Amino acid sequence: MSFKIKLSKSIIERLNNFIKSNYYRVDDVHITEHWDNWTKKKQIIAKDNYVLIEKTNDKTTLQQGFDTDYLSNFTETPSYKTSIKQILANGLSQLRKKNQPIQSLESYLKRNMYKSIILPNKFQSRSHLLSYLHFNNIINTGRLKELGDIKYLEIGSGSGLLTSLIIEKLNVKKVHLIDLPHVIVYSFIYLSYKFPNLKISLPNEINLKDSSFVSFYLPGEIENIKNFNLMVNTESFAEMSMPNIVSYMNFLRENSETKNLFYCCNRVEKFMRNKSQINGDLLPIRFTEYPWMQQDEVFHYKIEEFYSRFTKMPFFSKAVNLHKII
Repeated sequence: MSFKIKLSKSIIERLNNFIKSNYYRVDDVHITEHWDNWTKKKQIIAKDNYVLIEKTNDKTTLQQGFDTDYLSNFTETPSYKTSIKQILANGLSQLRKKNQPIQSLESYLKRNMYKSIILPNKFQSRSHLLSYLHFNNIINTGRLKELGDIKYLEIGSGSGLLTSLIIEKLNVKKVHLIDLPHVIVYSFIYLSYKFPNLKISLPNEINLKDSSFVSFYLPGEIENIKNFNLMVNTESFAEMSMPNIVSYMNFLRENSETKNLFYCCNRVEKFMRNKSQINGDLLPIRFTEYPWMQQDEVFHYKIEEFYSRFTKMPFFSKAVNLHKII
């Protein structure tokens, strides 16, 4: 089965040009085995004025590497399904809570004494709800007013849900999105669908980077990104190798504005295998071992308890002004 998403012919043509380009076939030897396996899966079919996204027999999309709820972004029906596997992995708490997810998020944010609370009008998916969690964490740091015009950079933009909230609700001047080429396709589709008049450039459209409101970059292109003050990574650092994480955070320290905000939410610990490893050992990726510095000004740092709604695995969330490396 396939799910059809209508887009303009010009968007489809640009999407196909990207998929056919060398930018789409870039091979990153530093990615973990998790992402290497996922990128080998079948992707989308783009033609005329629509894209087709394949479904598996259990009615989830094939892109299980980053967002199993992706198709809920285009439908009115929530895609929250609880399988036996999920129950065994995460317990019965999700069954007790699944009928009032927005109320649950609101109660959680109020318990955290947040002054500003933004909630979705309706529940669509786990990913949708978590994007609102992250957005509320960001706006309640008390830091955004000091930044002025927001120049946003997201490492691992996924399906584009948090990016869309940032665009809709903040005073944003520019958006930089970094991701693997196979994931960029899905984010580009969603953002083009949600904001049909937004100027968006793909990695192969170098001549459009400066004039675009949203610009996509591959991980190997980050040296071309300048001028940003709000940076985000959610859930994907834990699926990278530690050298990748160190490289990204050094880049942020070197190139962000002096007044900045870096928001990070990831697993406390996750064992990953780099695809370039010869011995195949699983290595722990620990949040506390990211290259934080004592000079970082911390606005927010906690165990993100709301994640227990979906998983037994603990998550940290942290928001800091990164100390500059000059």
